[in-house]
Amino acid sequence: GDAPEPPDTFAFHLWPMKGPFGPLNFFAKLQEIAEHKPGVVIIDSMSHEWIGEGGMLETANSDAVKFFKGNTKAGWLRPRAEQRQFMVRLEAFPFHIIMCVRTREKISMENGGGSLGYNAQLDDDLFYYTRFRFGVTVKRINGALVGGHFDPSFTGFTMPSKSLAKLFVEGK
Repeated sequence: GDAPEPPDTFAFHLWPMKGPFGPLNFFAKLQEIAEHKPGVVIIDSMSHEWIGEGGMLETANSDAVKFFKGNTKAGWLRPRAEQRQFMVRLEAFPFHIIMCVRTREKISMENGGGSLGYNAQLDDDLFYYTRFRFGVTVKRINGALVGGHFDPSFTGFTMPSKSLAKLFVEGK
C-alpha cells in the first residue's frame, strides 16, 4: 500500500497482498499474519475488498453474468455470504486491526455542485461493523507524507480523542 517508511521506535513488517481481494482472501492473509503474533495489523487499503480486483463489486457483477443470467441482485449472494463470514471471524484474532480506506468526495448535483463531504469506498455493512471510525486528510509533497489533520467532513466518521489524533497525525 502507501505505507510510509517505518519509524525506529517499533518493529514494522510488511506483508504484501495481491488480488483477488475478496473478503475471504483478506481473512486468509490475516491468518498468515497471525502466525507472527503481531500486536497491531494495519490494512492499507480495506477499500480493495469493495472496489479492487476480485473484490465484492467485481465478484457480484461476475456472478450475476456467470450464474444468474445477468440478475445483479442474485449476483450478490456469494460475496455477501463471504463478507459475513469475514466480519464474524475478525473478532477471533488476538491483535488489533486498523483498516484504512480510500474515500471519494460526494458532490451535490444541485446548486452548483458543492461538496457534501467524503464517503468511504467500502461496503456499508463492513463500514458500520467496525467499532471506531475517523477520517484523516493527509498532505503529501512529492509522494512523501508530511502531515495531516482529522477531517470532520467524512460521512459516518467520528473524531478521535486528542491523544489518538496526535499519535496518528504527528506520530507522537
